[in-house]
Amino acid sequence: MKILQRFLNFTVLFSVVAVSGCAYRFGPNQRQLPGGAKRIYVKMFDNKTPEEVGIEVDFTNSFATELARSGVATVTSNKQDAELVFEGTIHTISYMGATSTQTEVLTPLYSEYRTSITIVVRVVDKDNKEVWQGQFLGEKNYKAPQLTVPGLRTANPLYNQSARRQIVRTISQEMASEAVGRLTENF
Repeated sequence: MKILQRFLNFTVLFSVVAVSGCAYRFGPNQRQLPGGAKRIYVKMFDNKTPEEVGIEVDFTNSFATELARSGVATVTSNKQDAELVFEGTIHTISYMGATSTQTEVLTPLYSEYRTSITIVVRVVDKDNKEVWQGQFLGEKNYKAPQLTVPGLRTANPLYNQSARRQIVRTISQEMASEAVGRLTENF
């Protein structure tokens, strides 16, 4: 009997909180683009980094995919059909040794590298008026090629290049998720 009474008390309390108009919502969150726009065009990112050619494609694809996945708007392939235009610029990318050991000639041998990328994204309307802007920093580590033969001081450079590109794709996806979340949270 006490269990039933507690259940009824909980149900009444829950109903009062749900109807009271508090800020908590149940179910899907009602996110939208600035101004309630329903069509957005994702312009090819501008790549200001001399180190990595071609990463602008990864960022453009990640942001277009995340906007489409979010369901807040339709991503159009024609700029004239869009109510808003999403633009991005990749400003910096750096690869720094993160974890190292000393060799016999006092040269550090890195077992991990830290990749850092800085981007600025903005959303403009049809009149090229900025309606939203944000700056993002993405960082992630990746493993360096492991040398298993004693005395060998070189590794396959294709592995390192492949690992770098994969980490850039991963960072671009994480940054896209964060940016779309921020873009749609207050409108």
